[in-house]
Amino acid sequence: MARIAFDLPFRSAGLPDLTDATEHHHRWLLEMGLLTSTAAVDRLMSWGPHRCAAHFHPYARGADLLLATDFYGWMMAIDGQFDGPMRDRPDQVRQIIQRHVAILDGRAPSPMSSAEKAFADIWERMTAGMSSAWPARAGACFARFLQSYTEEAVNRRDKVNLHPETYLALRTRSGAMDIIRKLAERINDCELPQRVTDHEVVRQLCYLSTQIIDVVQDVLSLDKEVAEGEMHNLVLVLQRHHGWDEGRAVDHSRTMVREWVHSFHALQGDLPAVCAQLDLSDTERARLYRYVEALRACMRGNHDWCSESPRYAPDAGEGSLYVGYLEGLAHAYHLPEDSVGSPTGDL
Repeated sequence: MARIAFDLPFRSAGLPDLTDATEHHHRWLLEMGLLTSTAAVDRLMSWGPHRCAAHFHPYARGADLLLATDFYGWMMAIDGQFDGPMRDRPDQVRQIIQRHVAILDGRAPSPMSSAEKAFADIWERMTAGMSSAWPARAGACFARFLQSYTEEAVNRRDKVNLHPETYLALRTRSGAMDIIRKLAERINDCELPQRVTDHEVVRQLCYLSTQIIDVVQDVLSLDKEVAEGEMHNLVLVLQRHHGWDEGRAVDHSRTMVREWVHSFHALQGDLPAVCAQLDLSDTERARLYRYVEALRACMRGNHDWCSESPRYAPDAGEGSLYVGYLEGLAHAYHLPEDSVGSPTGDL
């Protein structure tokens, strides 16, 4: 299928110079031990984690840009791992995820695998300098995302025929937008108090942006996921549930995105009323508007990166069983030889 362009009325931002981010991330992958082979590192770098970071967070610079690049590179690596050899092994996935969640709770396992060290490094850098309440909220977002890998593995093992609404509910967790918004709060200096994020208008703006991003990505990654034999994609779910052909399922997905975009635009008009209702200070008001701008940037950035990255190219699956899987990554989930009981077993 040729790549489809969505008509998203959000401004594309020019990318900054990414030389430092590219070089840093290459070193980070090797220093963390997440990847060890030159071929695996080169392949991940070809997907453009540095460009993904800059597309999603166009105002990120310096240490924030490096952090975002490492986060997206880590995401691409683990996504391929859990969608690859462990795709239908939920017990194995659950054990690995539980160890990662323990890091969020301040109970880091010892010793840690290379994958856990990489995750701990990202988490430590994300939380540095944030409010005392922020890590708990961000940690809950991270945990929901990580635990969705177990849900997906169960679905594959049991060959579950998902209802579209059930799938979209899962996708809100597996798409990681909760934690991406938390990263945006840090990068854009727009951490919001709970009373603001709990407001129905703000909740709806977050919900709509998540749906837009997830479904756009599903459509643009369709060829890759068909090649992998993946079941977690809205187009494929619609085809199975309704008996539609691919074209009709894609058209329906695009209509859903168009309606969500219209609703997002309409809701933005309620922001002044939200500020007045919550009696926001000038600082809080500015942060709320920066937050909504960050949502727009993520929607545009997701579309632009997915449209350009070889990770989602129409021929991405040619000759490869696991398109997004990086050979040589499995070792990163094994504990040191002297540890008792590796959580991953034989990969």
